[in-house]
Amino acid sequence: MSQIGYIKLSLFVMLLLQFAEVTGQSVTVKAGDDVTLPCSSVMVDQDKCGQTSWLYSRHVLEATGELIRLGQISKDVVSKGKSYGLNTAADCSLVIRNVTAEDVGRYTCRQFSKSGEDSSVSLSVVIMDEHQKDDKVTFFCSVVSYQACGHTVKWLYEGDESDMETIQRPCSAWATFPTHLNHTRKLLKCNVTENKSGEILVYDVATKSPYEKTGNTTVGNNTTSSAKNDTQGRGILYYILYILYHSFSLLMKQQQCL
Repeated sequence: MSQIGYIKLSLFVMLLLQFAEVTGQSVTVKAGDDVTLPCSSVMVDQDKCGQTSWLYSRHVLEATGELIRLGQISKDVVSKGKSYGLNTAADCSLVIRNVTAEDVGRYTCRQFSKSGEDSSVSLSVVIMDEHQKDDKVTFFCSVVSYQACGHTVKWLYEGDESDMETIQRPCSAWATFPTHLNHTRKLLKCNVTENKSGEILVYDVATKSPYEKTGNTTVGNNTTSSAKNDTQGRGILYYILYILYHSFSLLMKQQQCL
């Protein structure tokens, strides 16, 4: 394939990812928590969800795979050693325990009957991490989604904002502090807004308690140790991107002064 042809194909794929519309419900949860995905099309009077299957697609260009087949965990899932975190509830909802960024995707509940219909749920996952370099510590918060970014992420700081350097993007945000400010962790929260529904989720960096929902706001804790290992590599990558971006910004300012 020529270089021009490859560029055209890449642009086409980017447009598909950016504008693809996914129908159905959407759920956002923090890495390390459990989540229950509802099956809005479920039929009543099923014996152990024997007429229900759950399908899964990691992203819009990936083929759909089967997680639950007629109420039982799929053999493919068992063979890959991923069955420990999956289960179906009494109403045939899909339960995923200890969610990680790898669980992001579109989940489809399929009913096998004459009048059965599919219903889908898109799962997004909030990941949080931190890295220290020299005399500064950087906190990172991001939302990983099935399709194009549909969230707004920002840091909330209850202290003196002049102590904080921030970079904000539609689905991620960085906050950097001098390491001598030991109180920053207690005063810092990650604010995640689901743009379509307006739902607000607030995650406290300092506490270790499970999150709780209050009205239209979800208050949560930092990434648990079990999820941190899964997101550590991703967090390091984001931190490198932050350093590059910060260095590039300084270079541009120096060029403007010349």
